[in-house]
Amino acid sequence: MTETLEDGKQYRVQWFERARFEYHPENAAPNDILLGQFGRVVYDSKAR
Repeated sequence: MTETLEDGKQYRVQWFERARFEYHPENAAPNDILLGQFGRVVYDSKAR
């Protein structure tokens, strides 16, 4: 699916139980598939 991530850009993502893989076509392989850092984002939003 396509989602707008924390940086405001849209990426193709695939969700798993505790992870999110993100497709970043601007990066050369093998760094075009990254593990999302959404746990940090959720933690930061609750710490405020």
